Amino acid sequence: LARRDHVHLRFGGLLLMGMDGVRHVLDHSPDVYADPPTKRNGMSHFQPDAVTISRGETWKDRRRFNEAVLSTHQRAHPHAVKFLAAAQEEVGRLEGRSEIAWRDFEDVFERITLRVLFGDGARDDRATSDHLKSLMKEANRRLRGPSPQPSEHLKPFQDAIQGYIDKAEPGSLA
Repeated sequence: LARRDHVHLRFGGLLLMGMDGVRHVLDHSPDVYADPPTKRNGMSHFQPDAVTISRGETWKDRRRFNEAVLSTHQRAHPHAVKFLAAAQEEVGRLEGRSEIAWRDFEDVFERITLRVLFGDGARDDRATSDHLKSLMKEANRRLRGPSPQPSEHLKPFQDAIQGYIDKAEPGSLA
């Protein structure tokens, strides 16, 4: 089945064809485009309250919160200039190199993400990023069902995020 705004792929998933496709999926989630149980089991390991694995009124409340934080009702986020400056600065650190490896791109993306989410002070917080990577790796191994016990990485990851939220650096999503 193909539409002008999105295409259903035979192996599962959708190929979104621009903003109309994105809007269609968001407007019909999670009822039509719900996640498979394997995704829910994996994500519940480290993101048990995620909007993507929520349903009903809980999903609606979490989606409203996410849209408020991301300022989706506005053409550009109020901190867009700061976010763009952080991205330009991080990408600029690659200039002049004769070789750039995939790890360099990963590092740039990680630093941009940390700065946008938590502020410039989080730029080099590899520990929080490493906890998230470990949680995701563990979650991918647990696709058959939820973990019988929480990961050793969950509490330090949550504590780090709470610390950034408590500080709420100006110009960050926190």
